Amino acid sequence: MANGITWLLYPNNSQHAPITDNQLVDMIGIIPSFFSSNDVSAPLDQAAKGYGFPLGNLGGTVNAEGEYQYPDDPTLKPIAACFLAGGDSAGTYVFIYDYGIVAFVPLGGDQFVCRMD
Repeated sequence: MANGITWLLYPNNSQHAPITDNQLVDMIGIIPSFFSSNDVSAPLDQAAKGYGFPLGNLGGTVNAEGEYQYPDDPTLKPIAACFLAGGDSAGTYVFIYDYGIVAFVPLGGDQFVCRMD
């Protein structure tokens, strides 16, 4: 749990599996600290504020299982995920993948995928 948010962890989804819990925590890094259950702003806005640098949309798509797909690249499965309220949407799924890739999938909104490394 970080800042009142429970993250689901998927160590076996890493491209580098098998990995230890400590390795997974190292891979996820400080990204979960950018979000707070007490912040009512949109999760993407929370991430931009916490990260401190512009976030560019990488494109690609996230399917119903949370897998990130980009043309001509291998499919990435999430190594961590949570669901956050806030902003204008009914809520947003946040998925963290290998390589510092983070996807924001709002219910009923447009997906946004960026790299936060």
